[in-house]
Amino acid sequence: MQAKPPAATYYIKTLADWDQIAPLLCDQAQGTYVWCFKGTLGAGKTTLIKALCRHLGVQTPVTSPTYSLVHEYPTPHPYKIYHMDFYRLKTPTEALNIGFESYLAHQDYVFIEWPDVVETLLPPHCFHIQIDMCTPPQRKVTADHH
Repeated sequence: MQAKPPAATYYIKTLADWDQIAPLLCDQAQGTYVWCFKGTLGAGKTTLIKALCRHLGVQTPVTSPTYSLVHEYPTPHPYKIYHMDFYRLKTPTEALNIGFESYLAHQDYVFIEWPDVVETLLPPHCFHIQIDMCTPPQRKVTADHH
């Protein structure tokens, strides 16, 4: 069994920094396709997901799926990206009702904002991103496998 890589911490000071850490995070994820993004409102979860989508070749606009819950983005690769925002969900059943498990069944990227509500439904190995606000506009991004 492959050893779990250590957690990594990055500091964001400018918008350009998000694009610089996107490839580093993809390398650190080591083929883990389910990513969980945590942080307070306005911390930068969607901003980081936009940078990751650009890095992974998404050509269409990336927006927050707060009301639609899921956005699908095609890539030039054999995988898609599903961007989910579960801020409004109250129970895991609500996620199941939108077909959450079917999104996990393929080797497509699944980026989940506010994943706590679906924690019991997640696969055993996910890539977790914690974004903390420091002195504005600085952010601390911690990435780790769980």
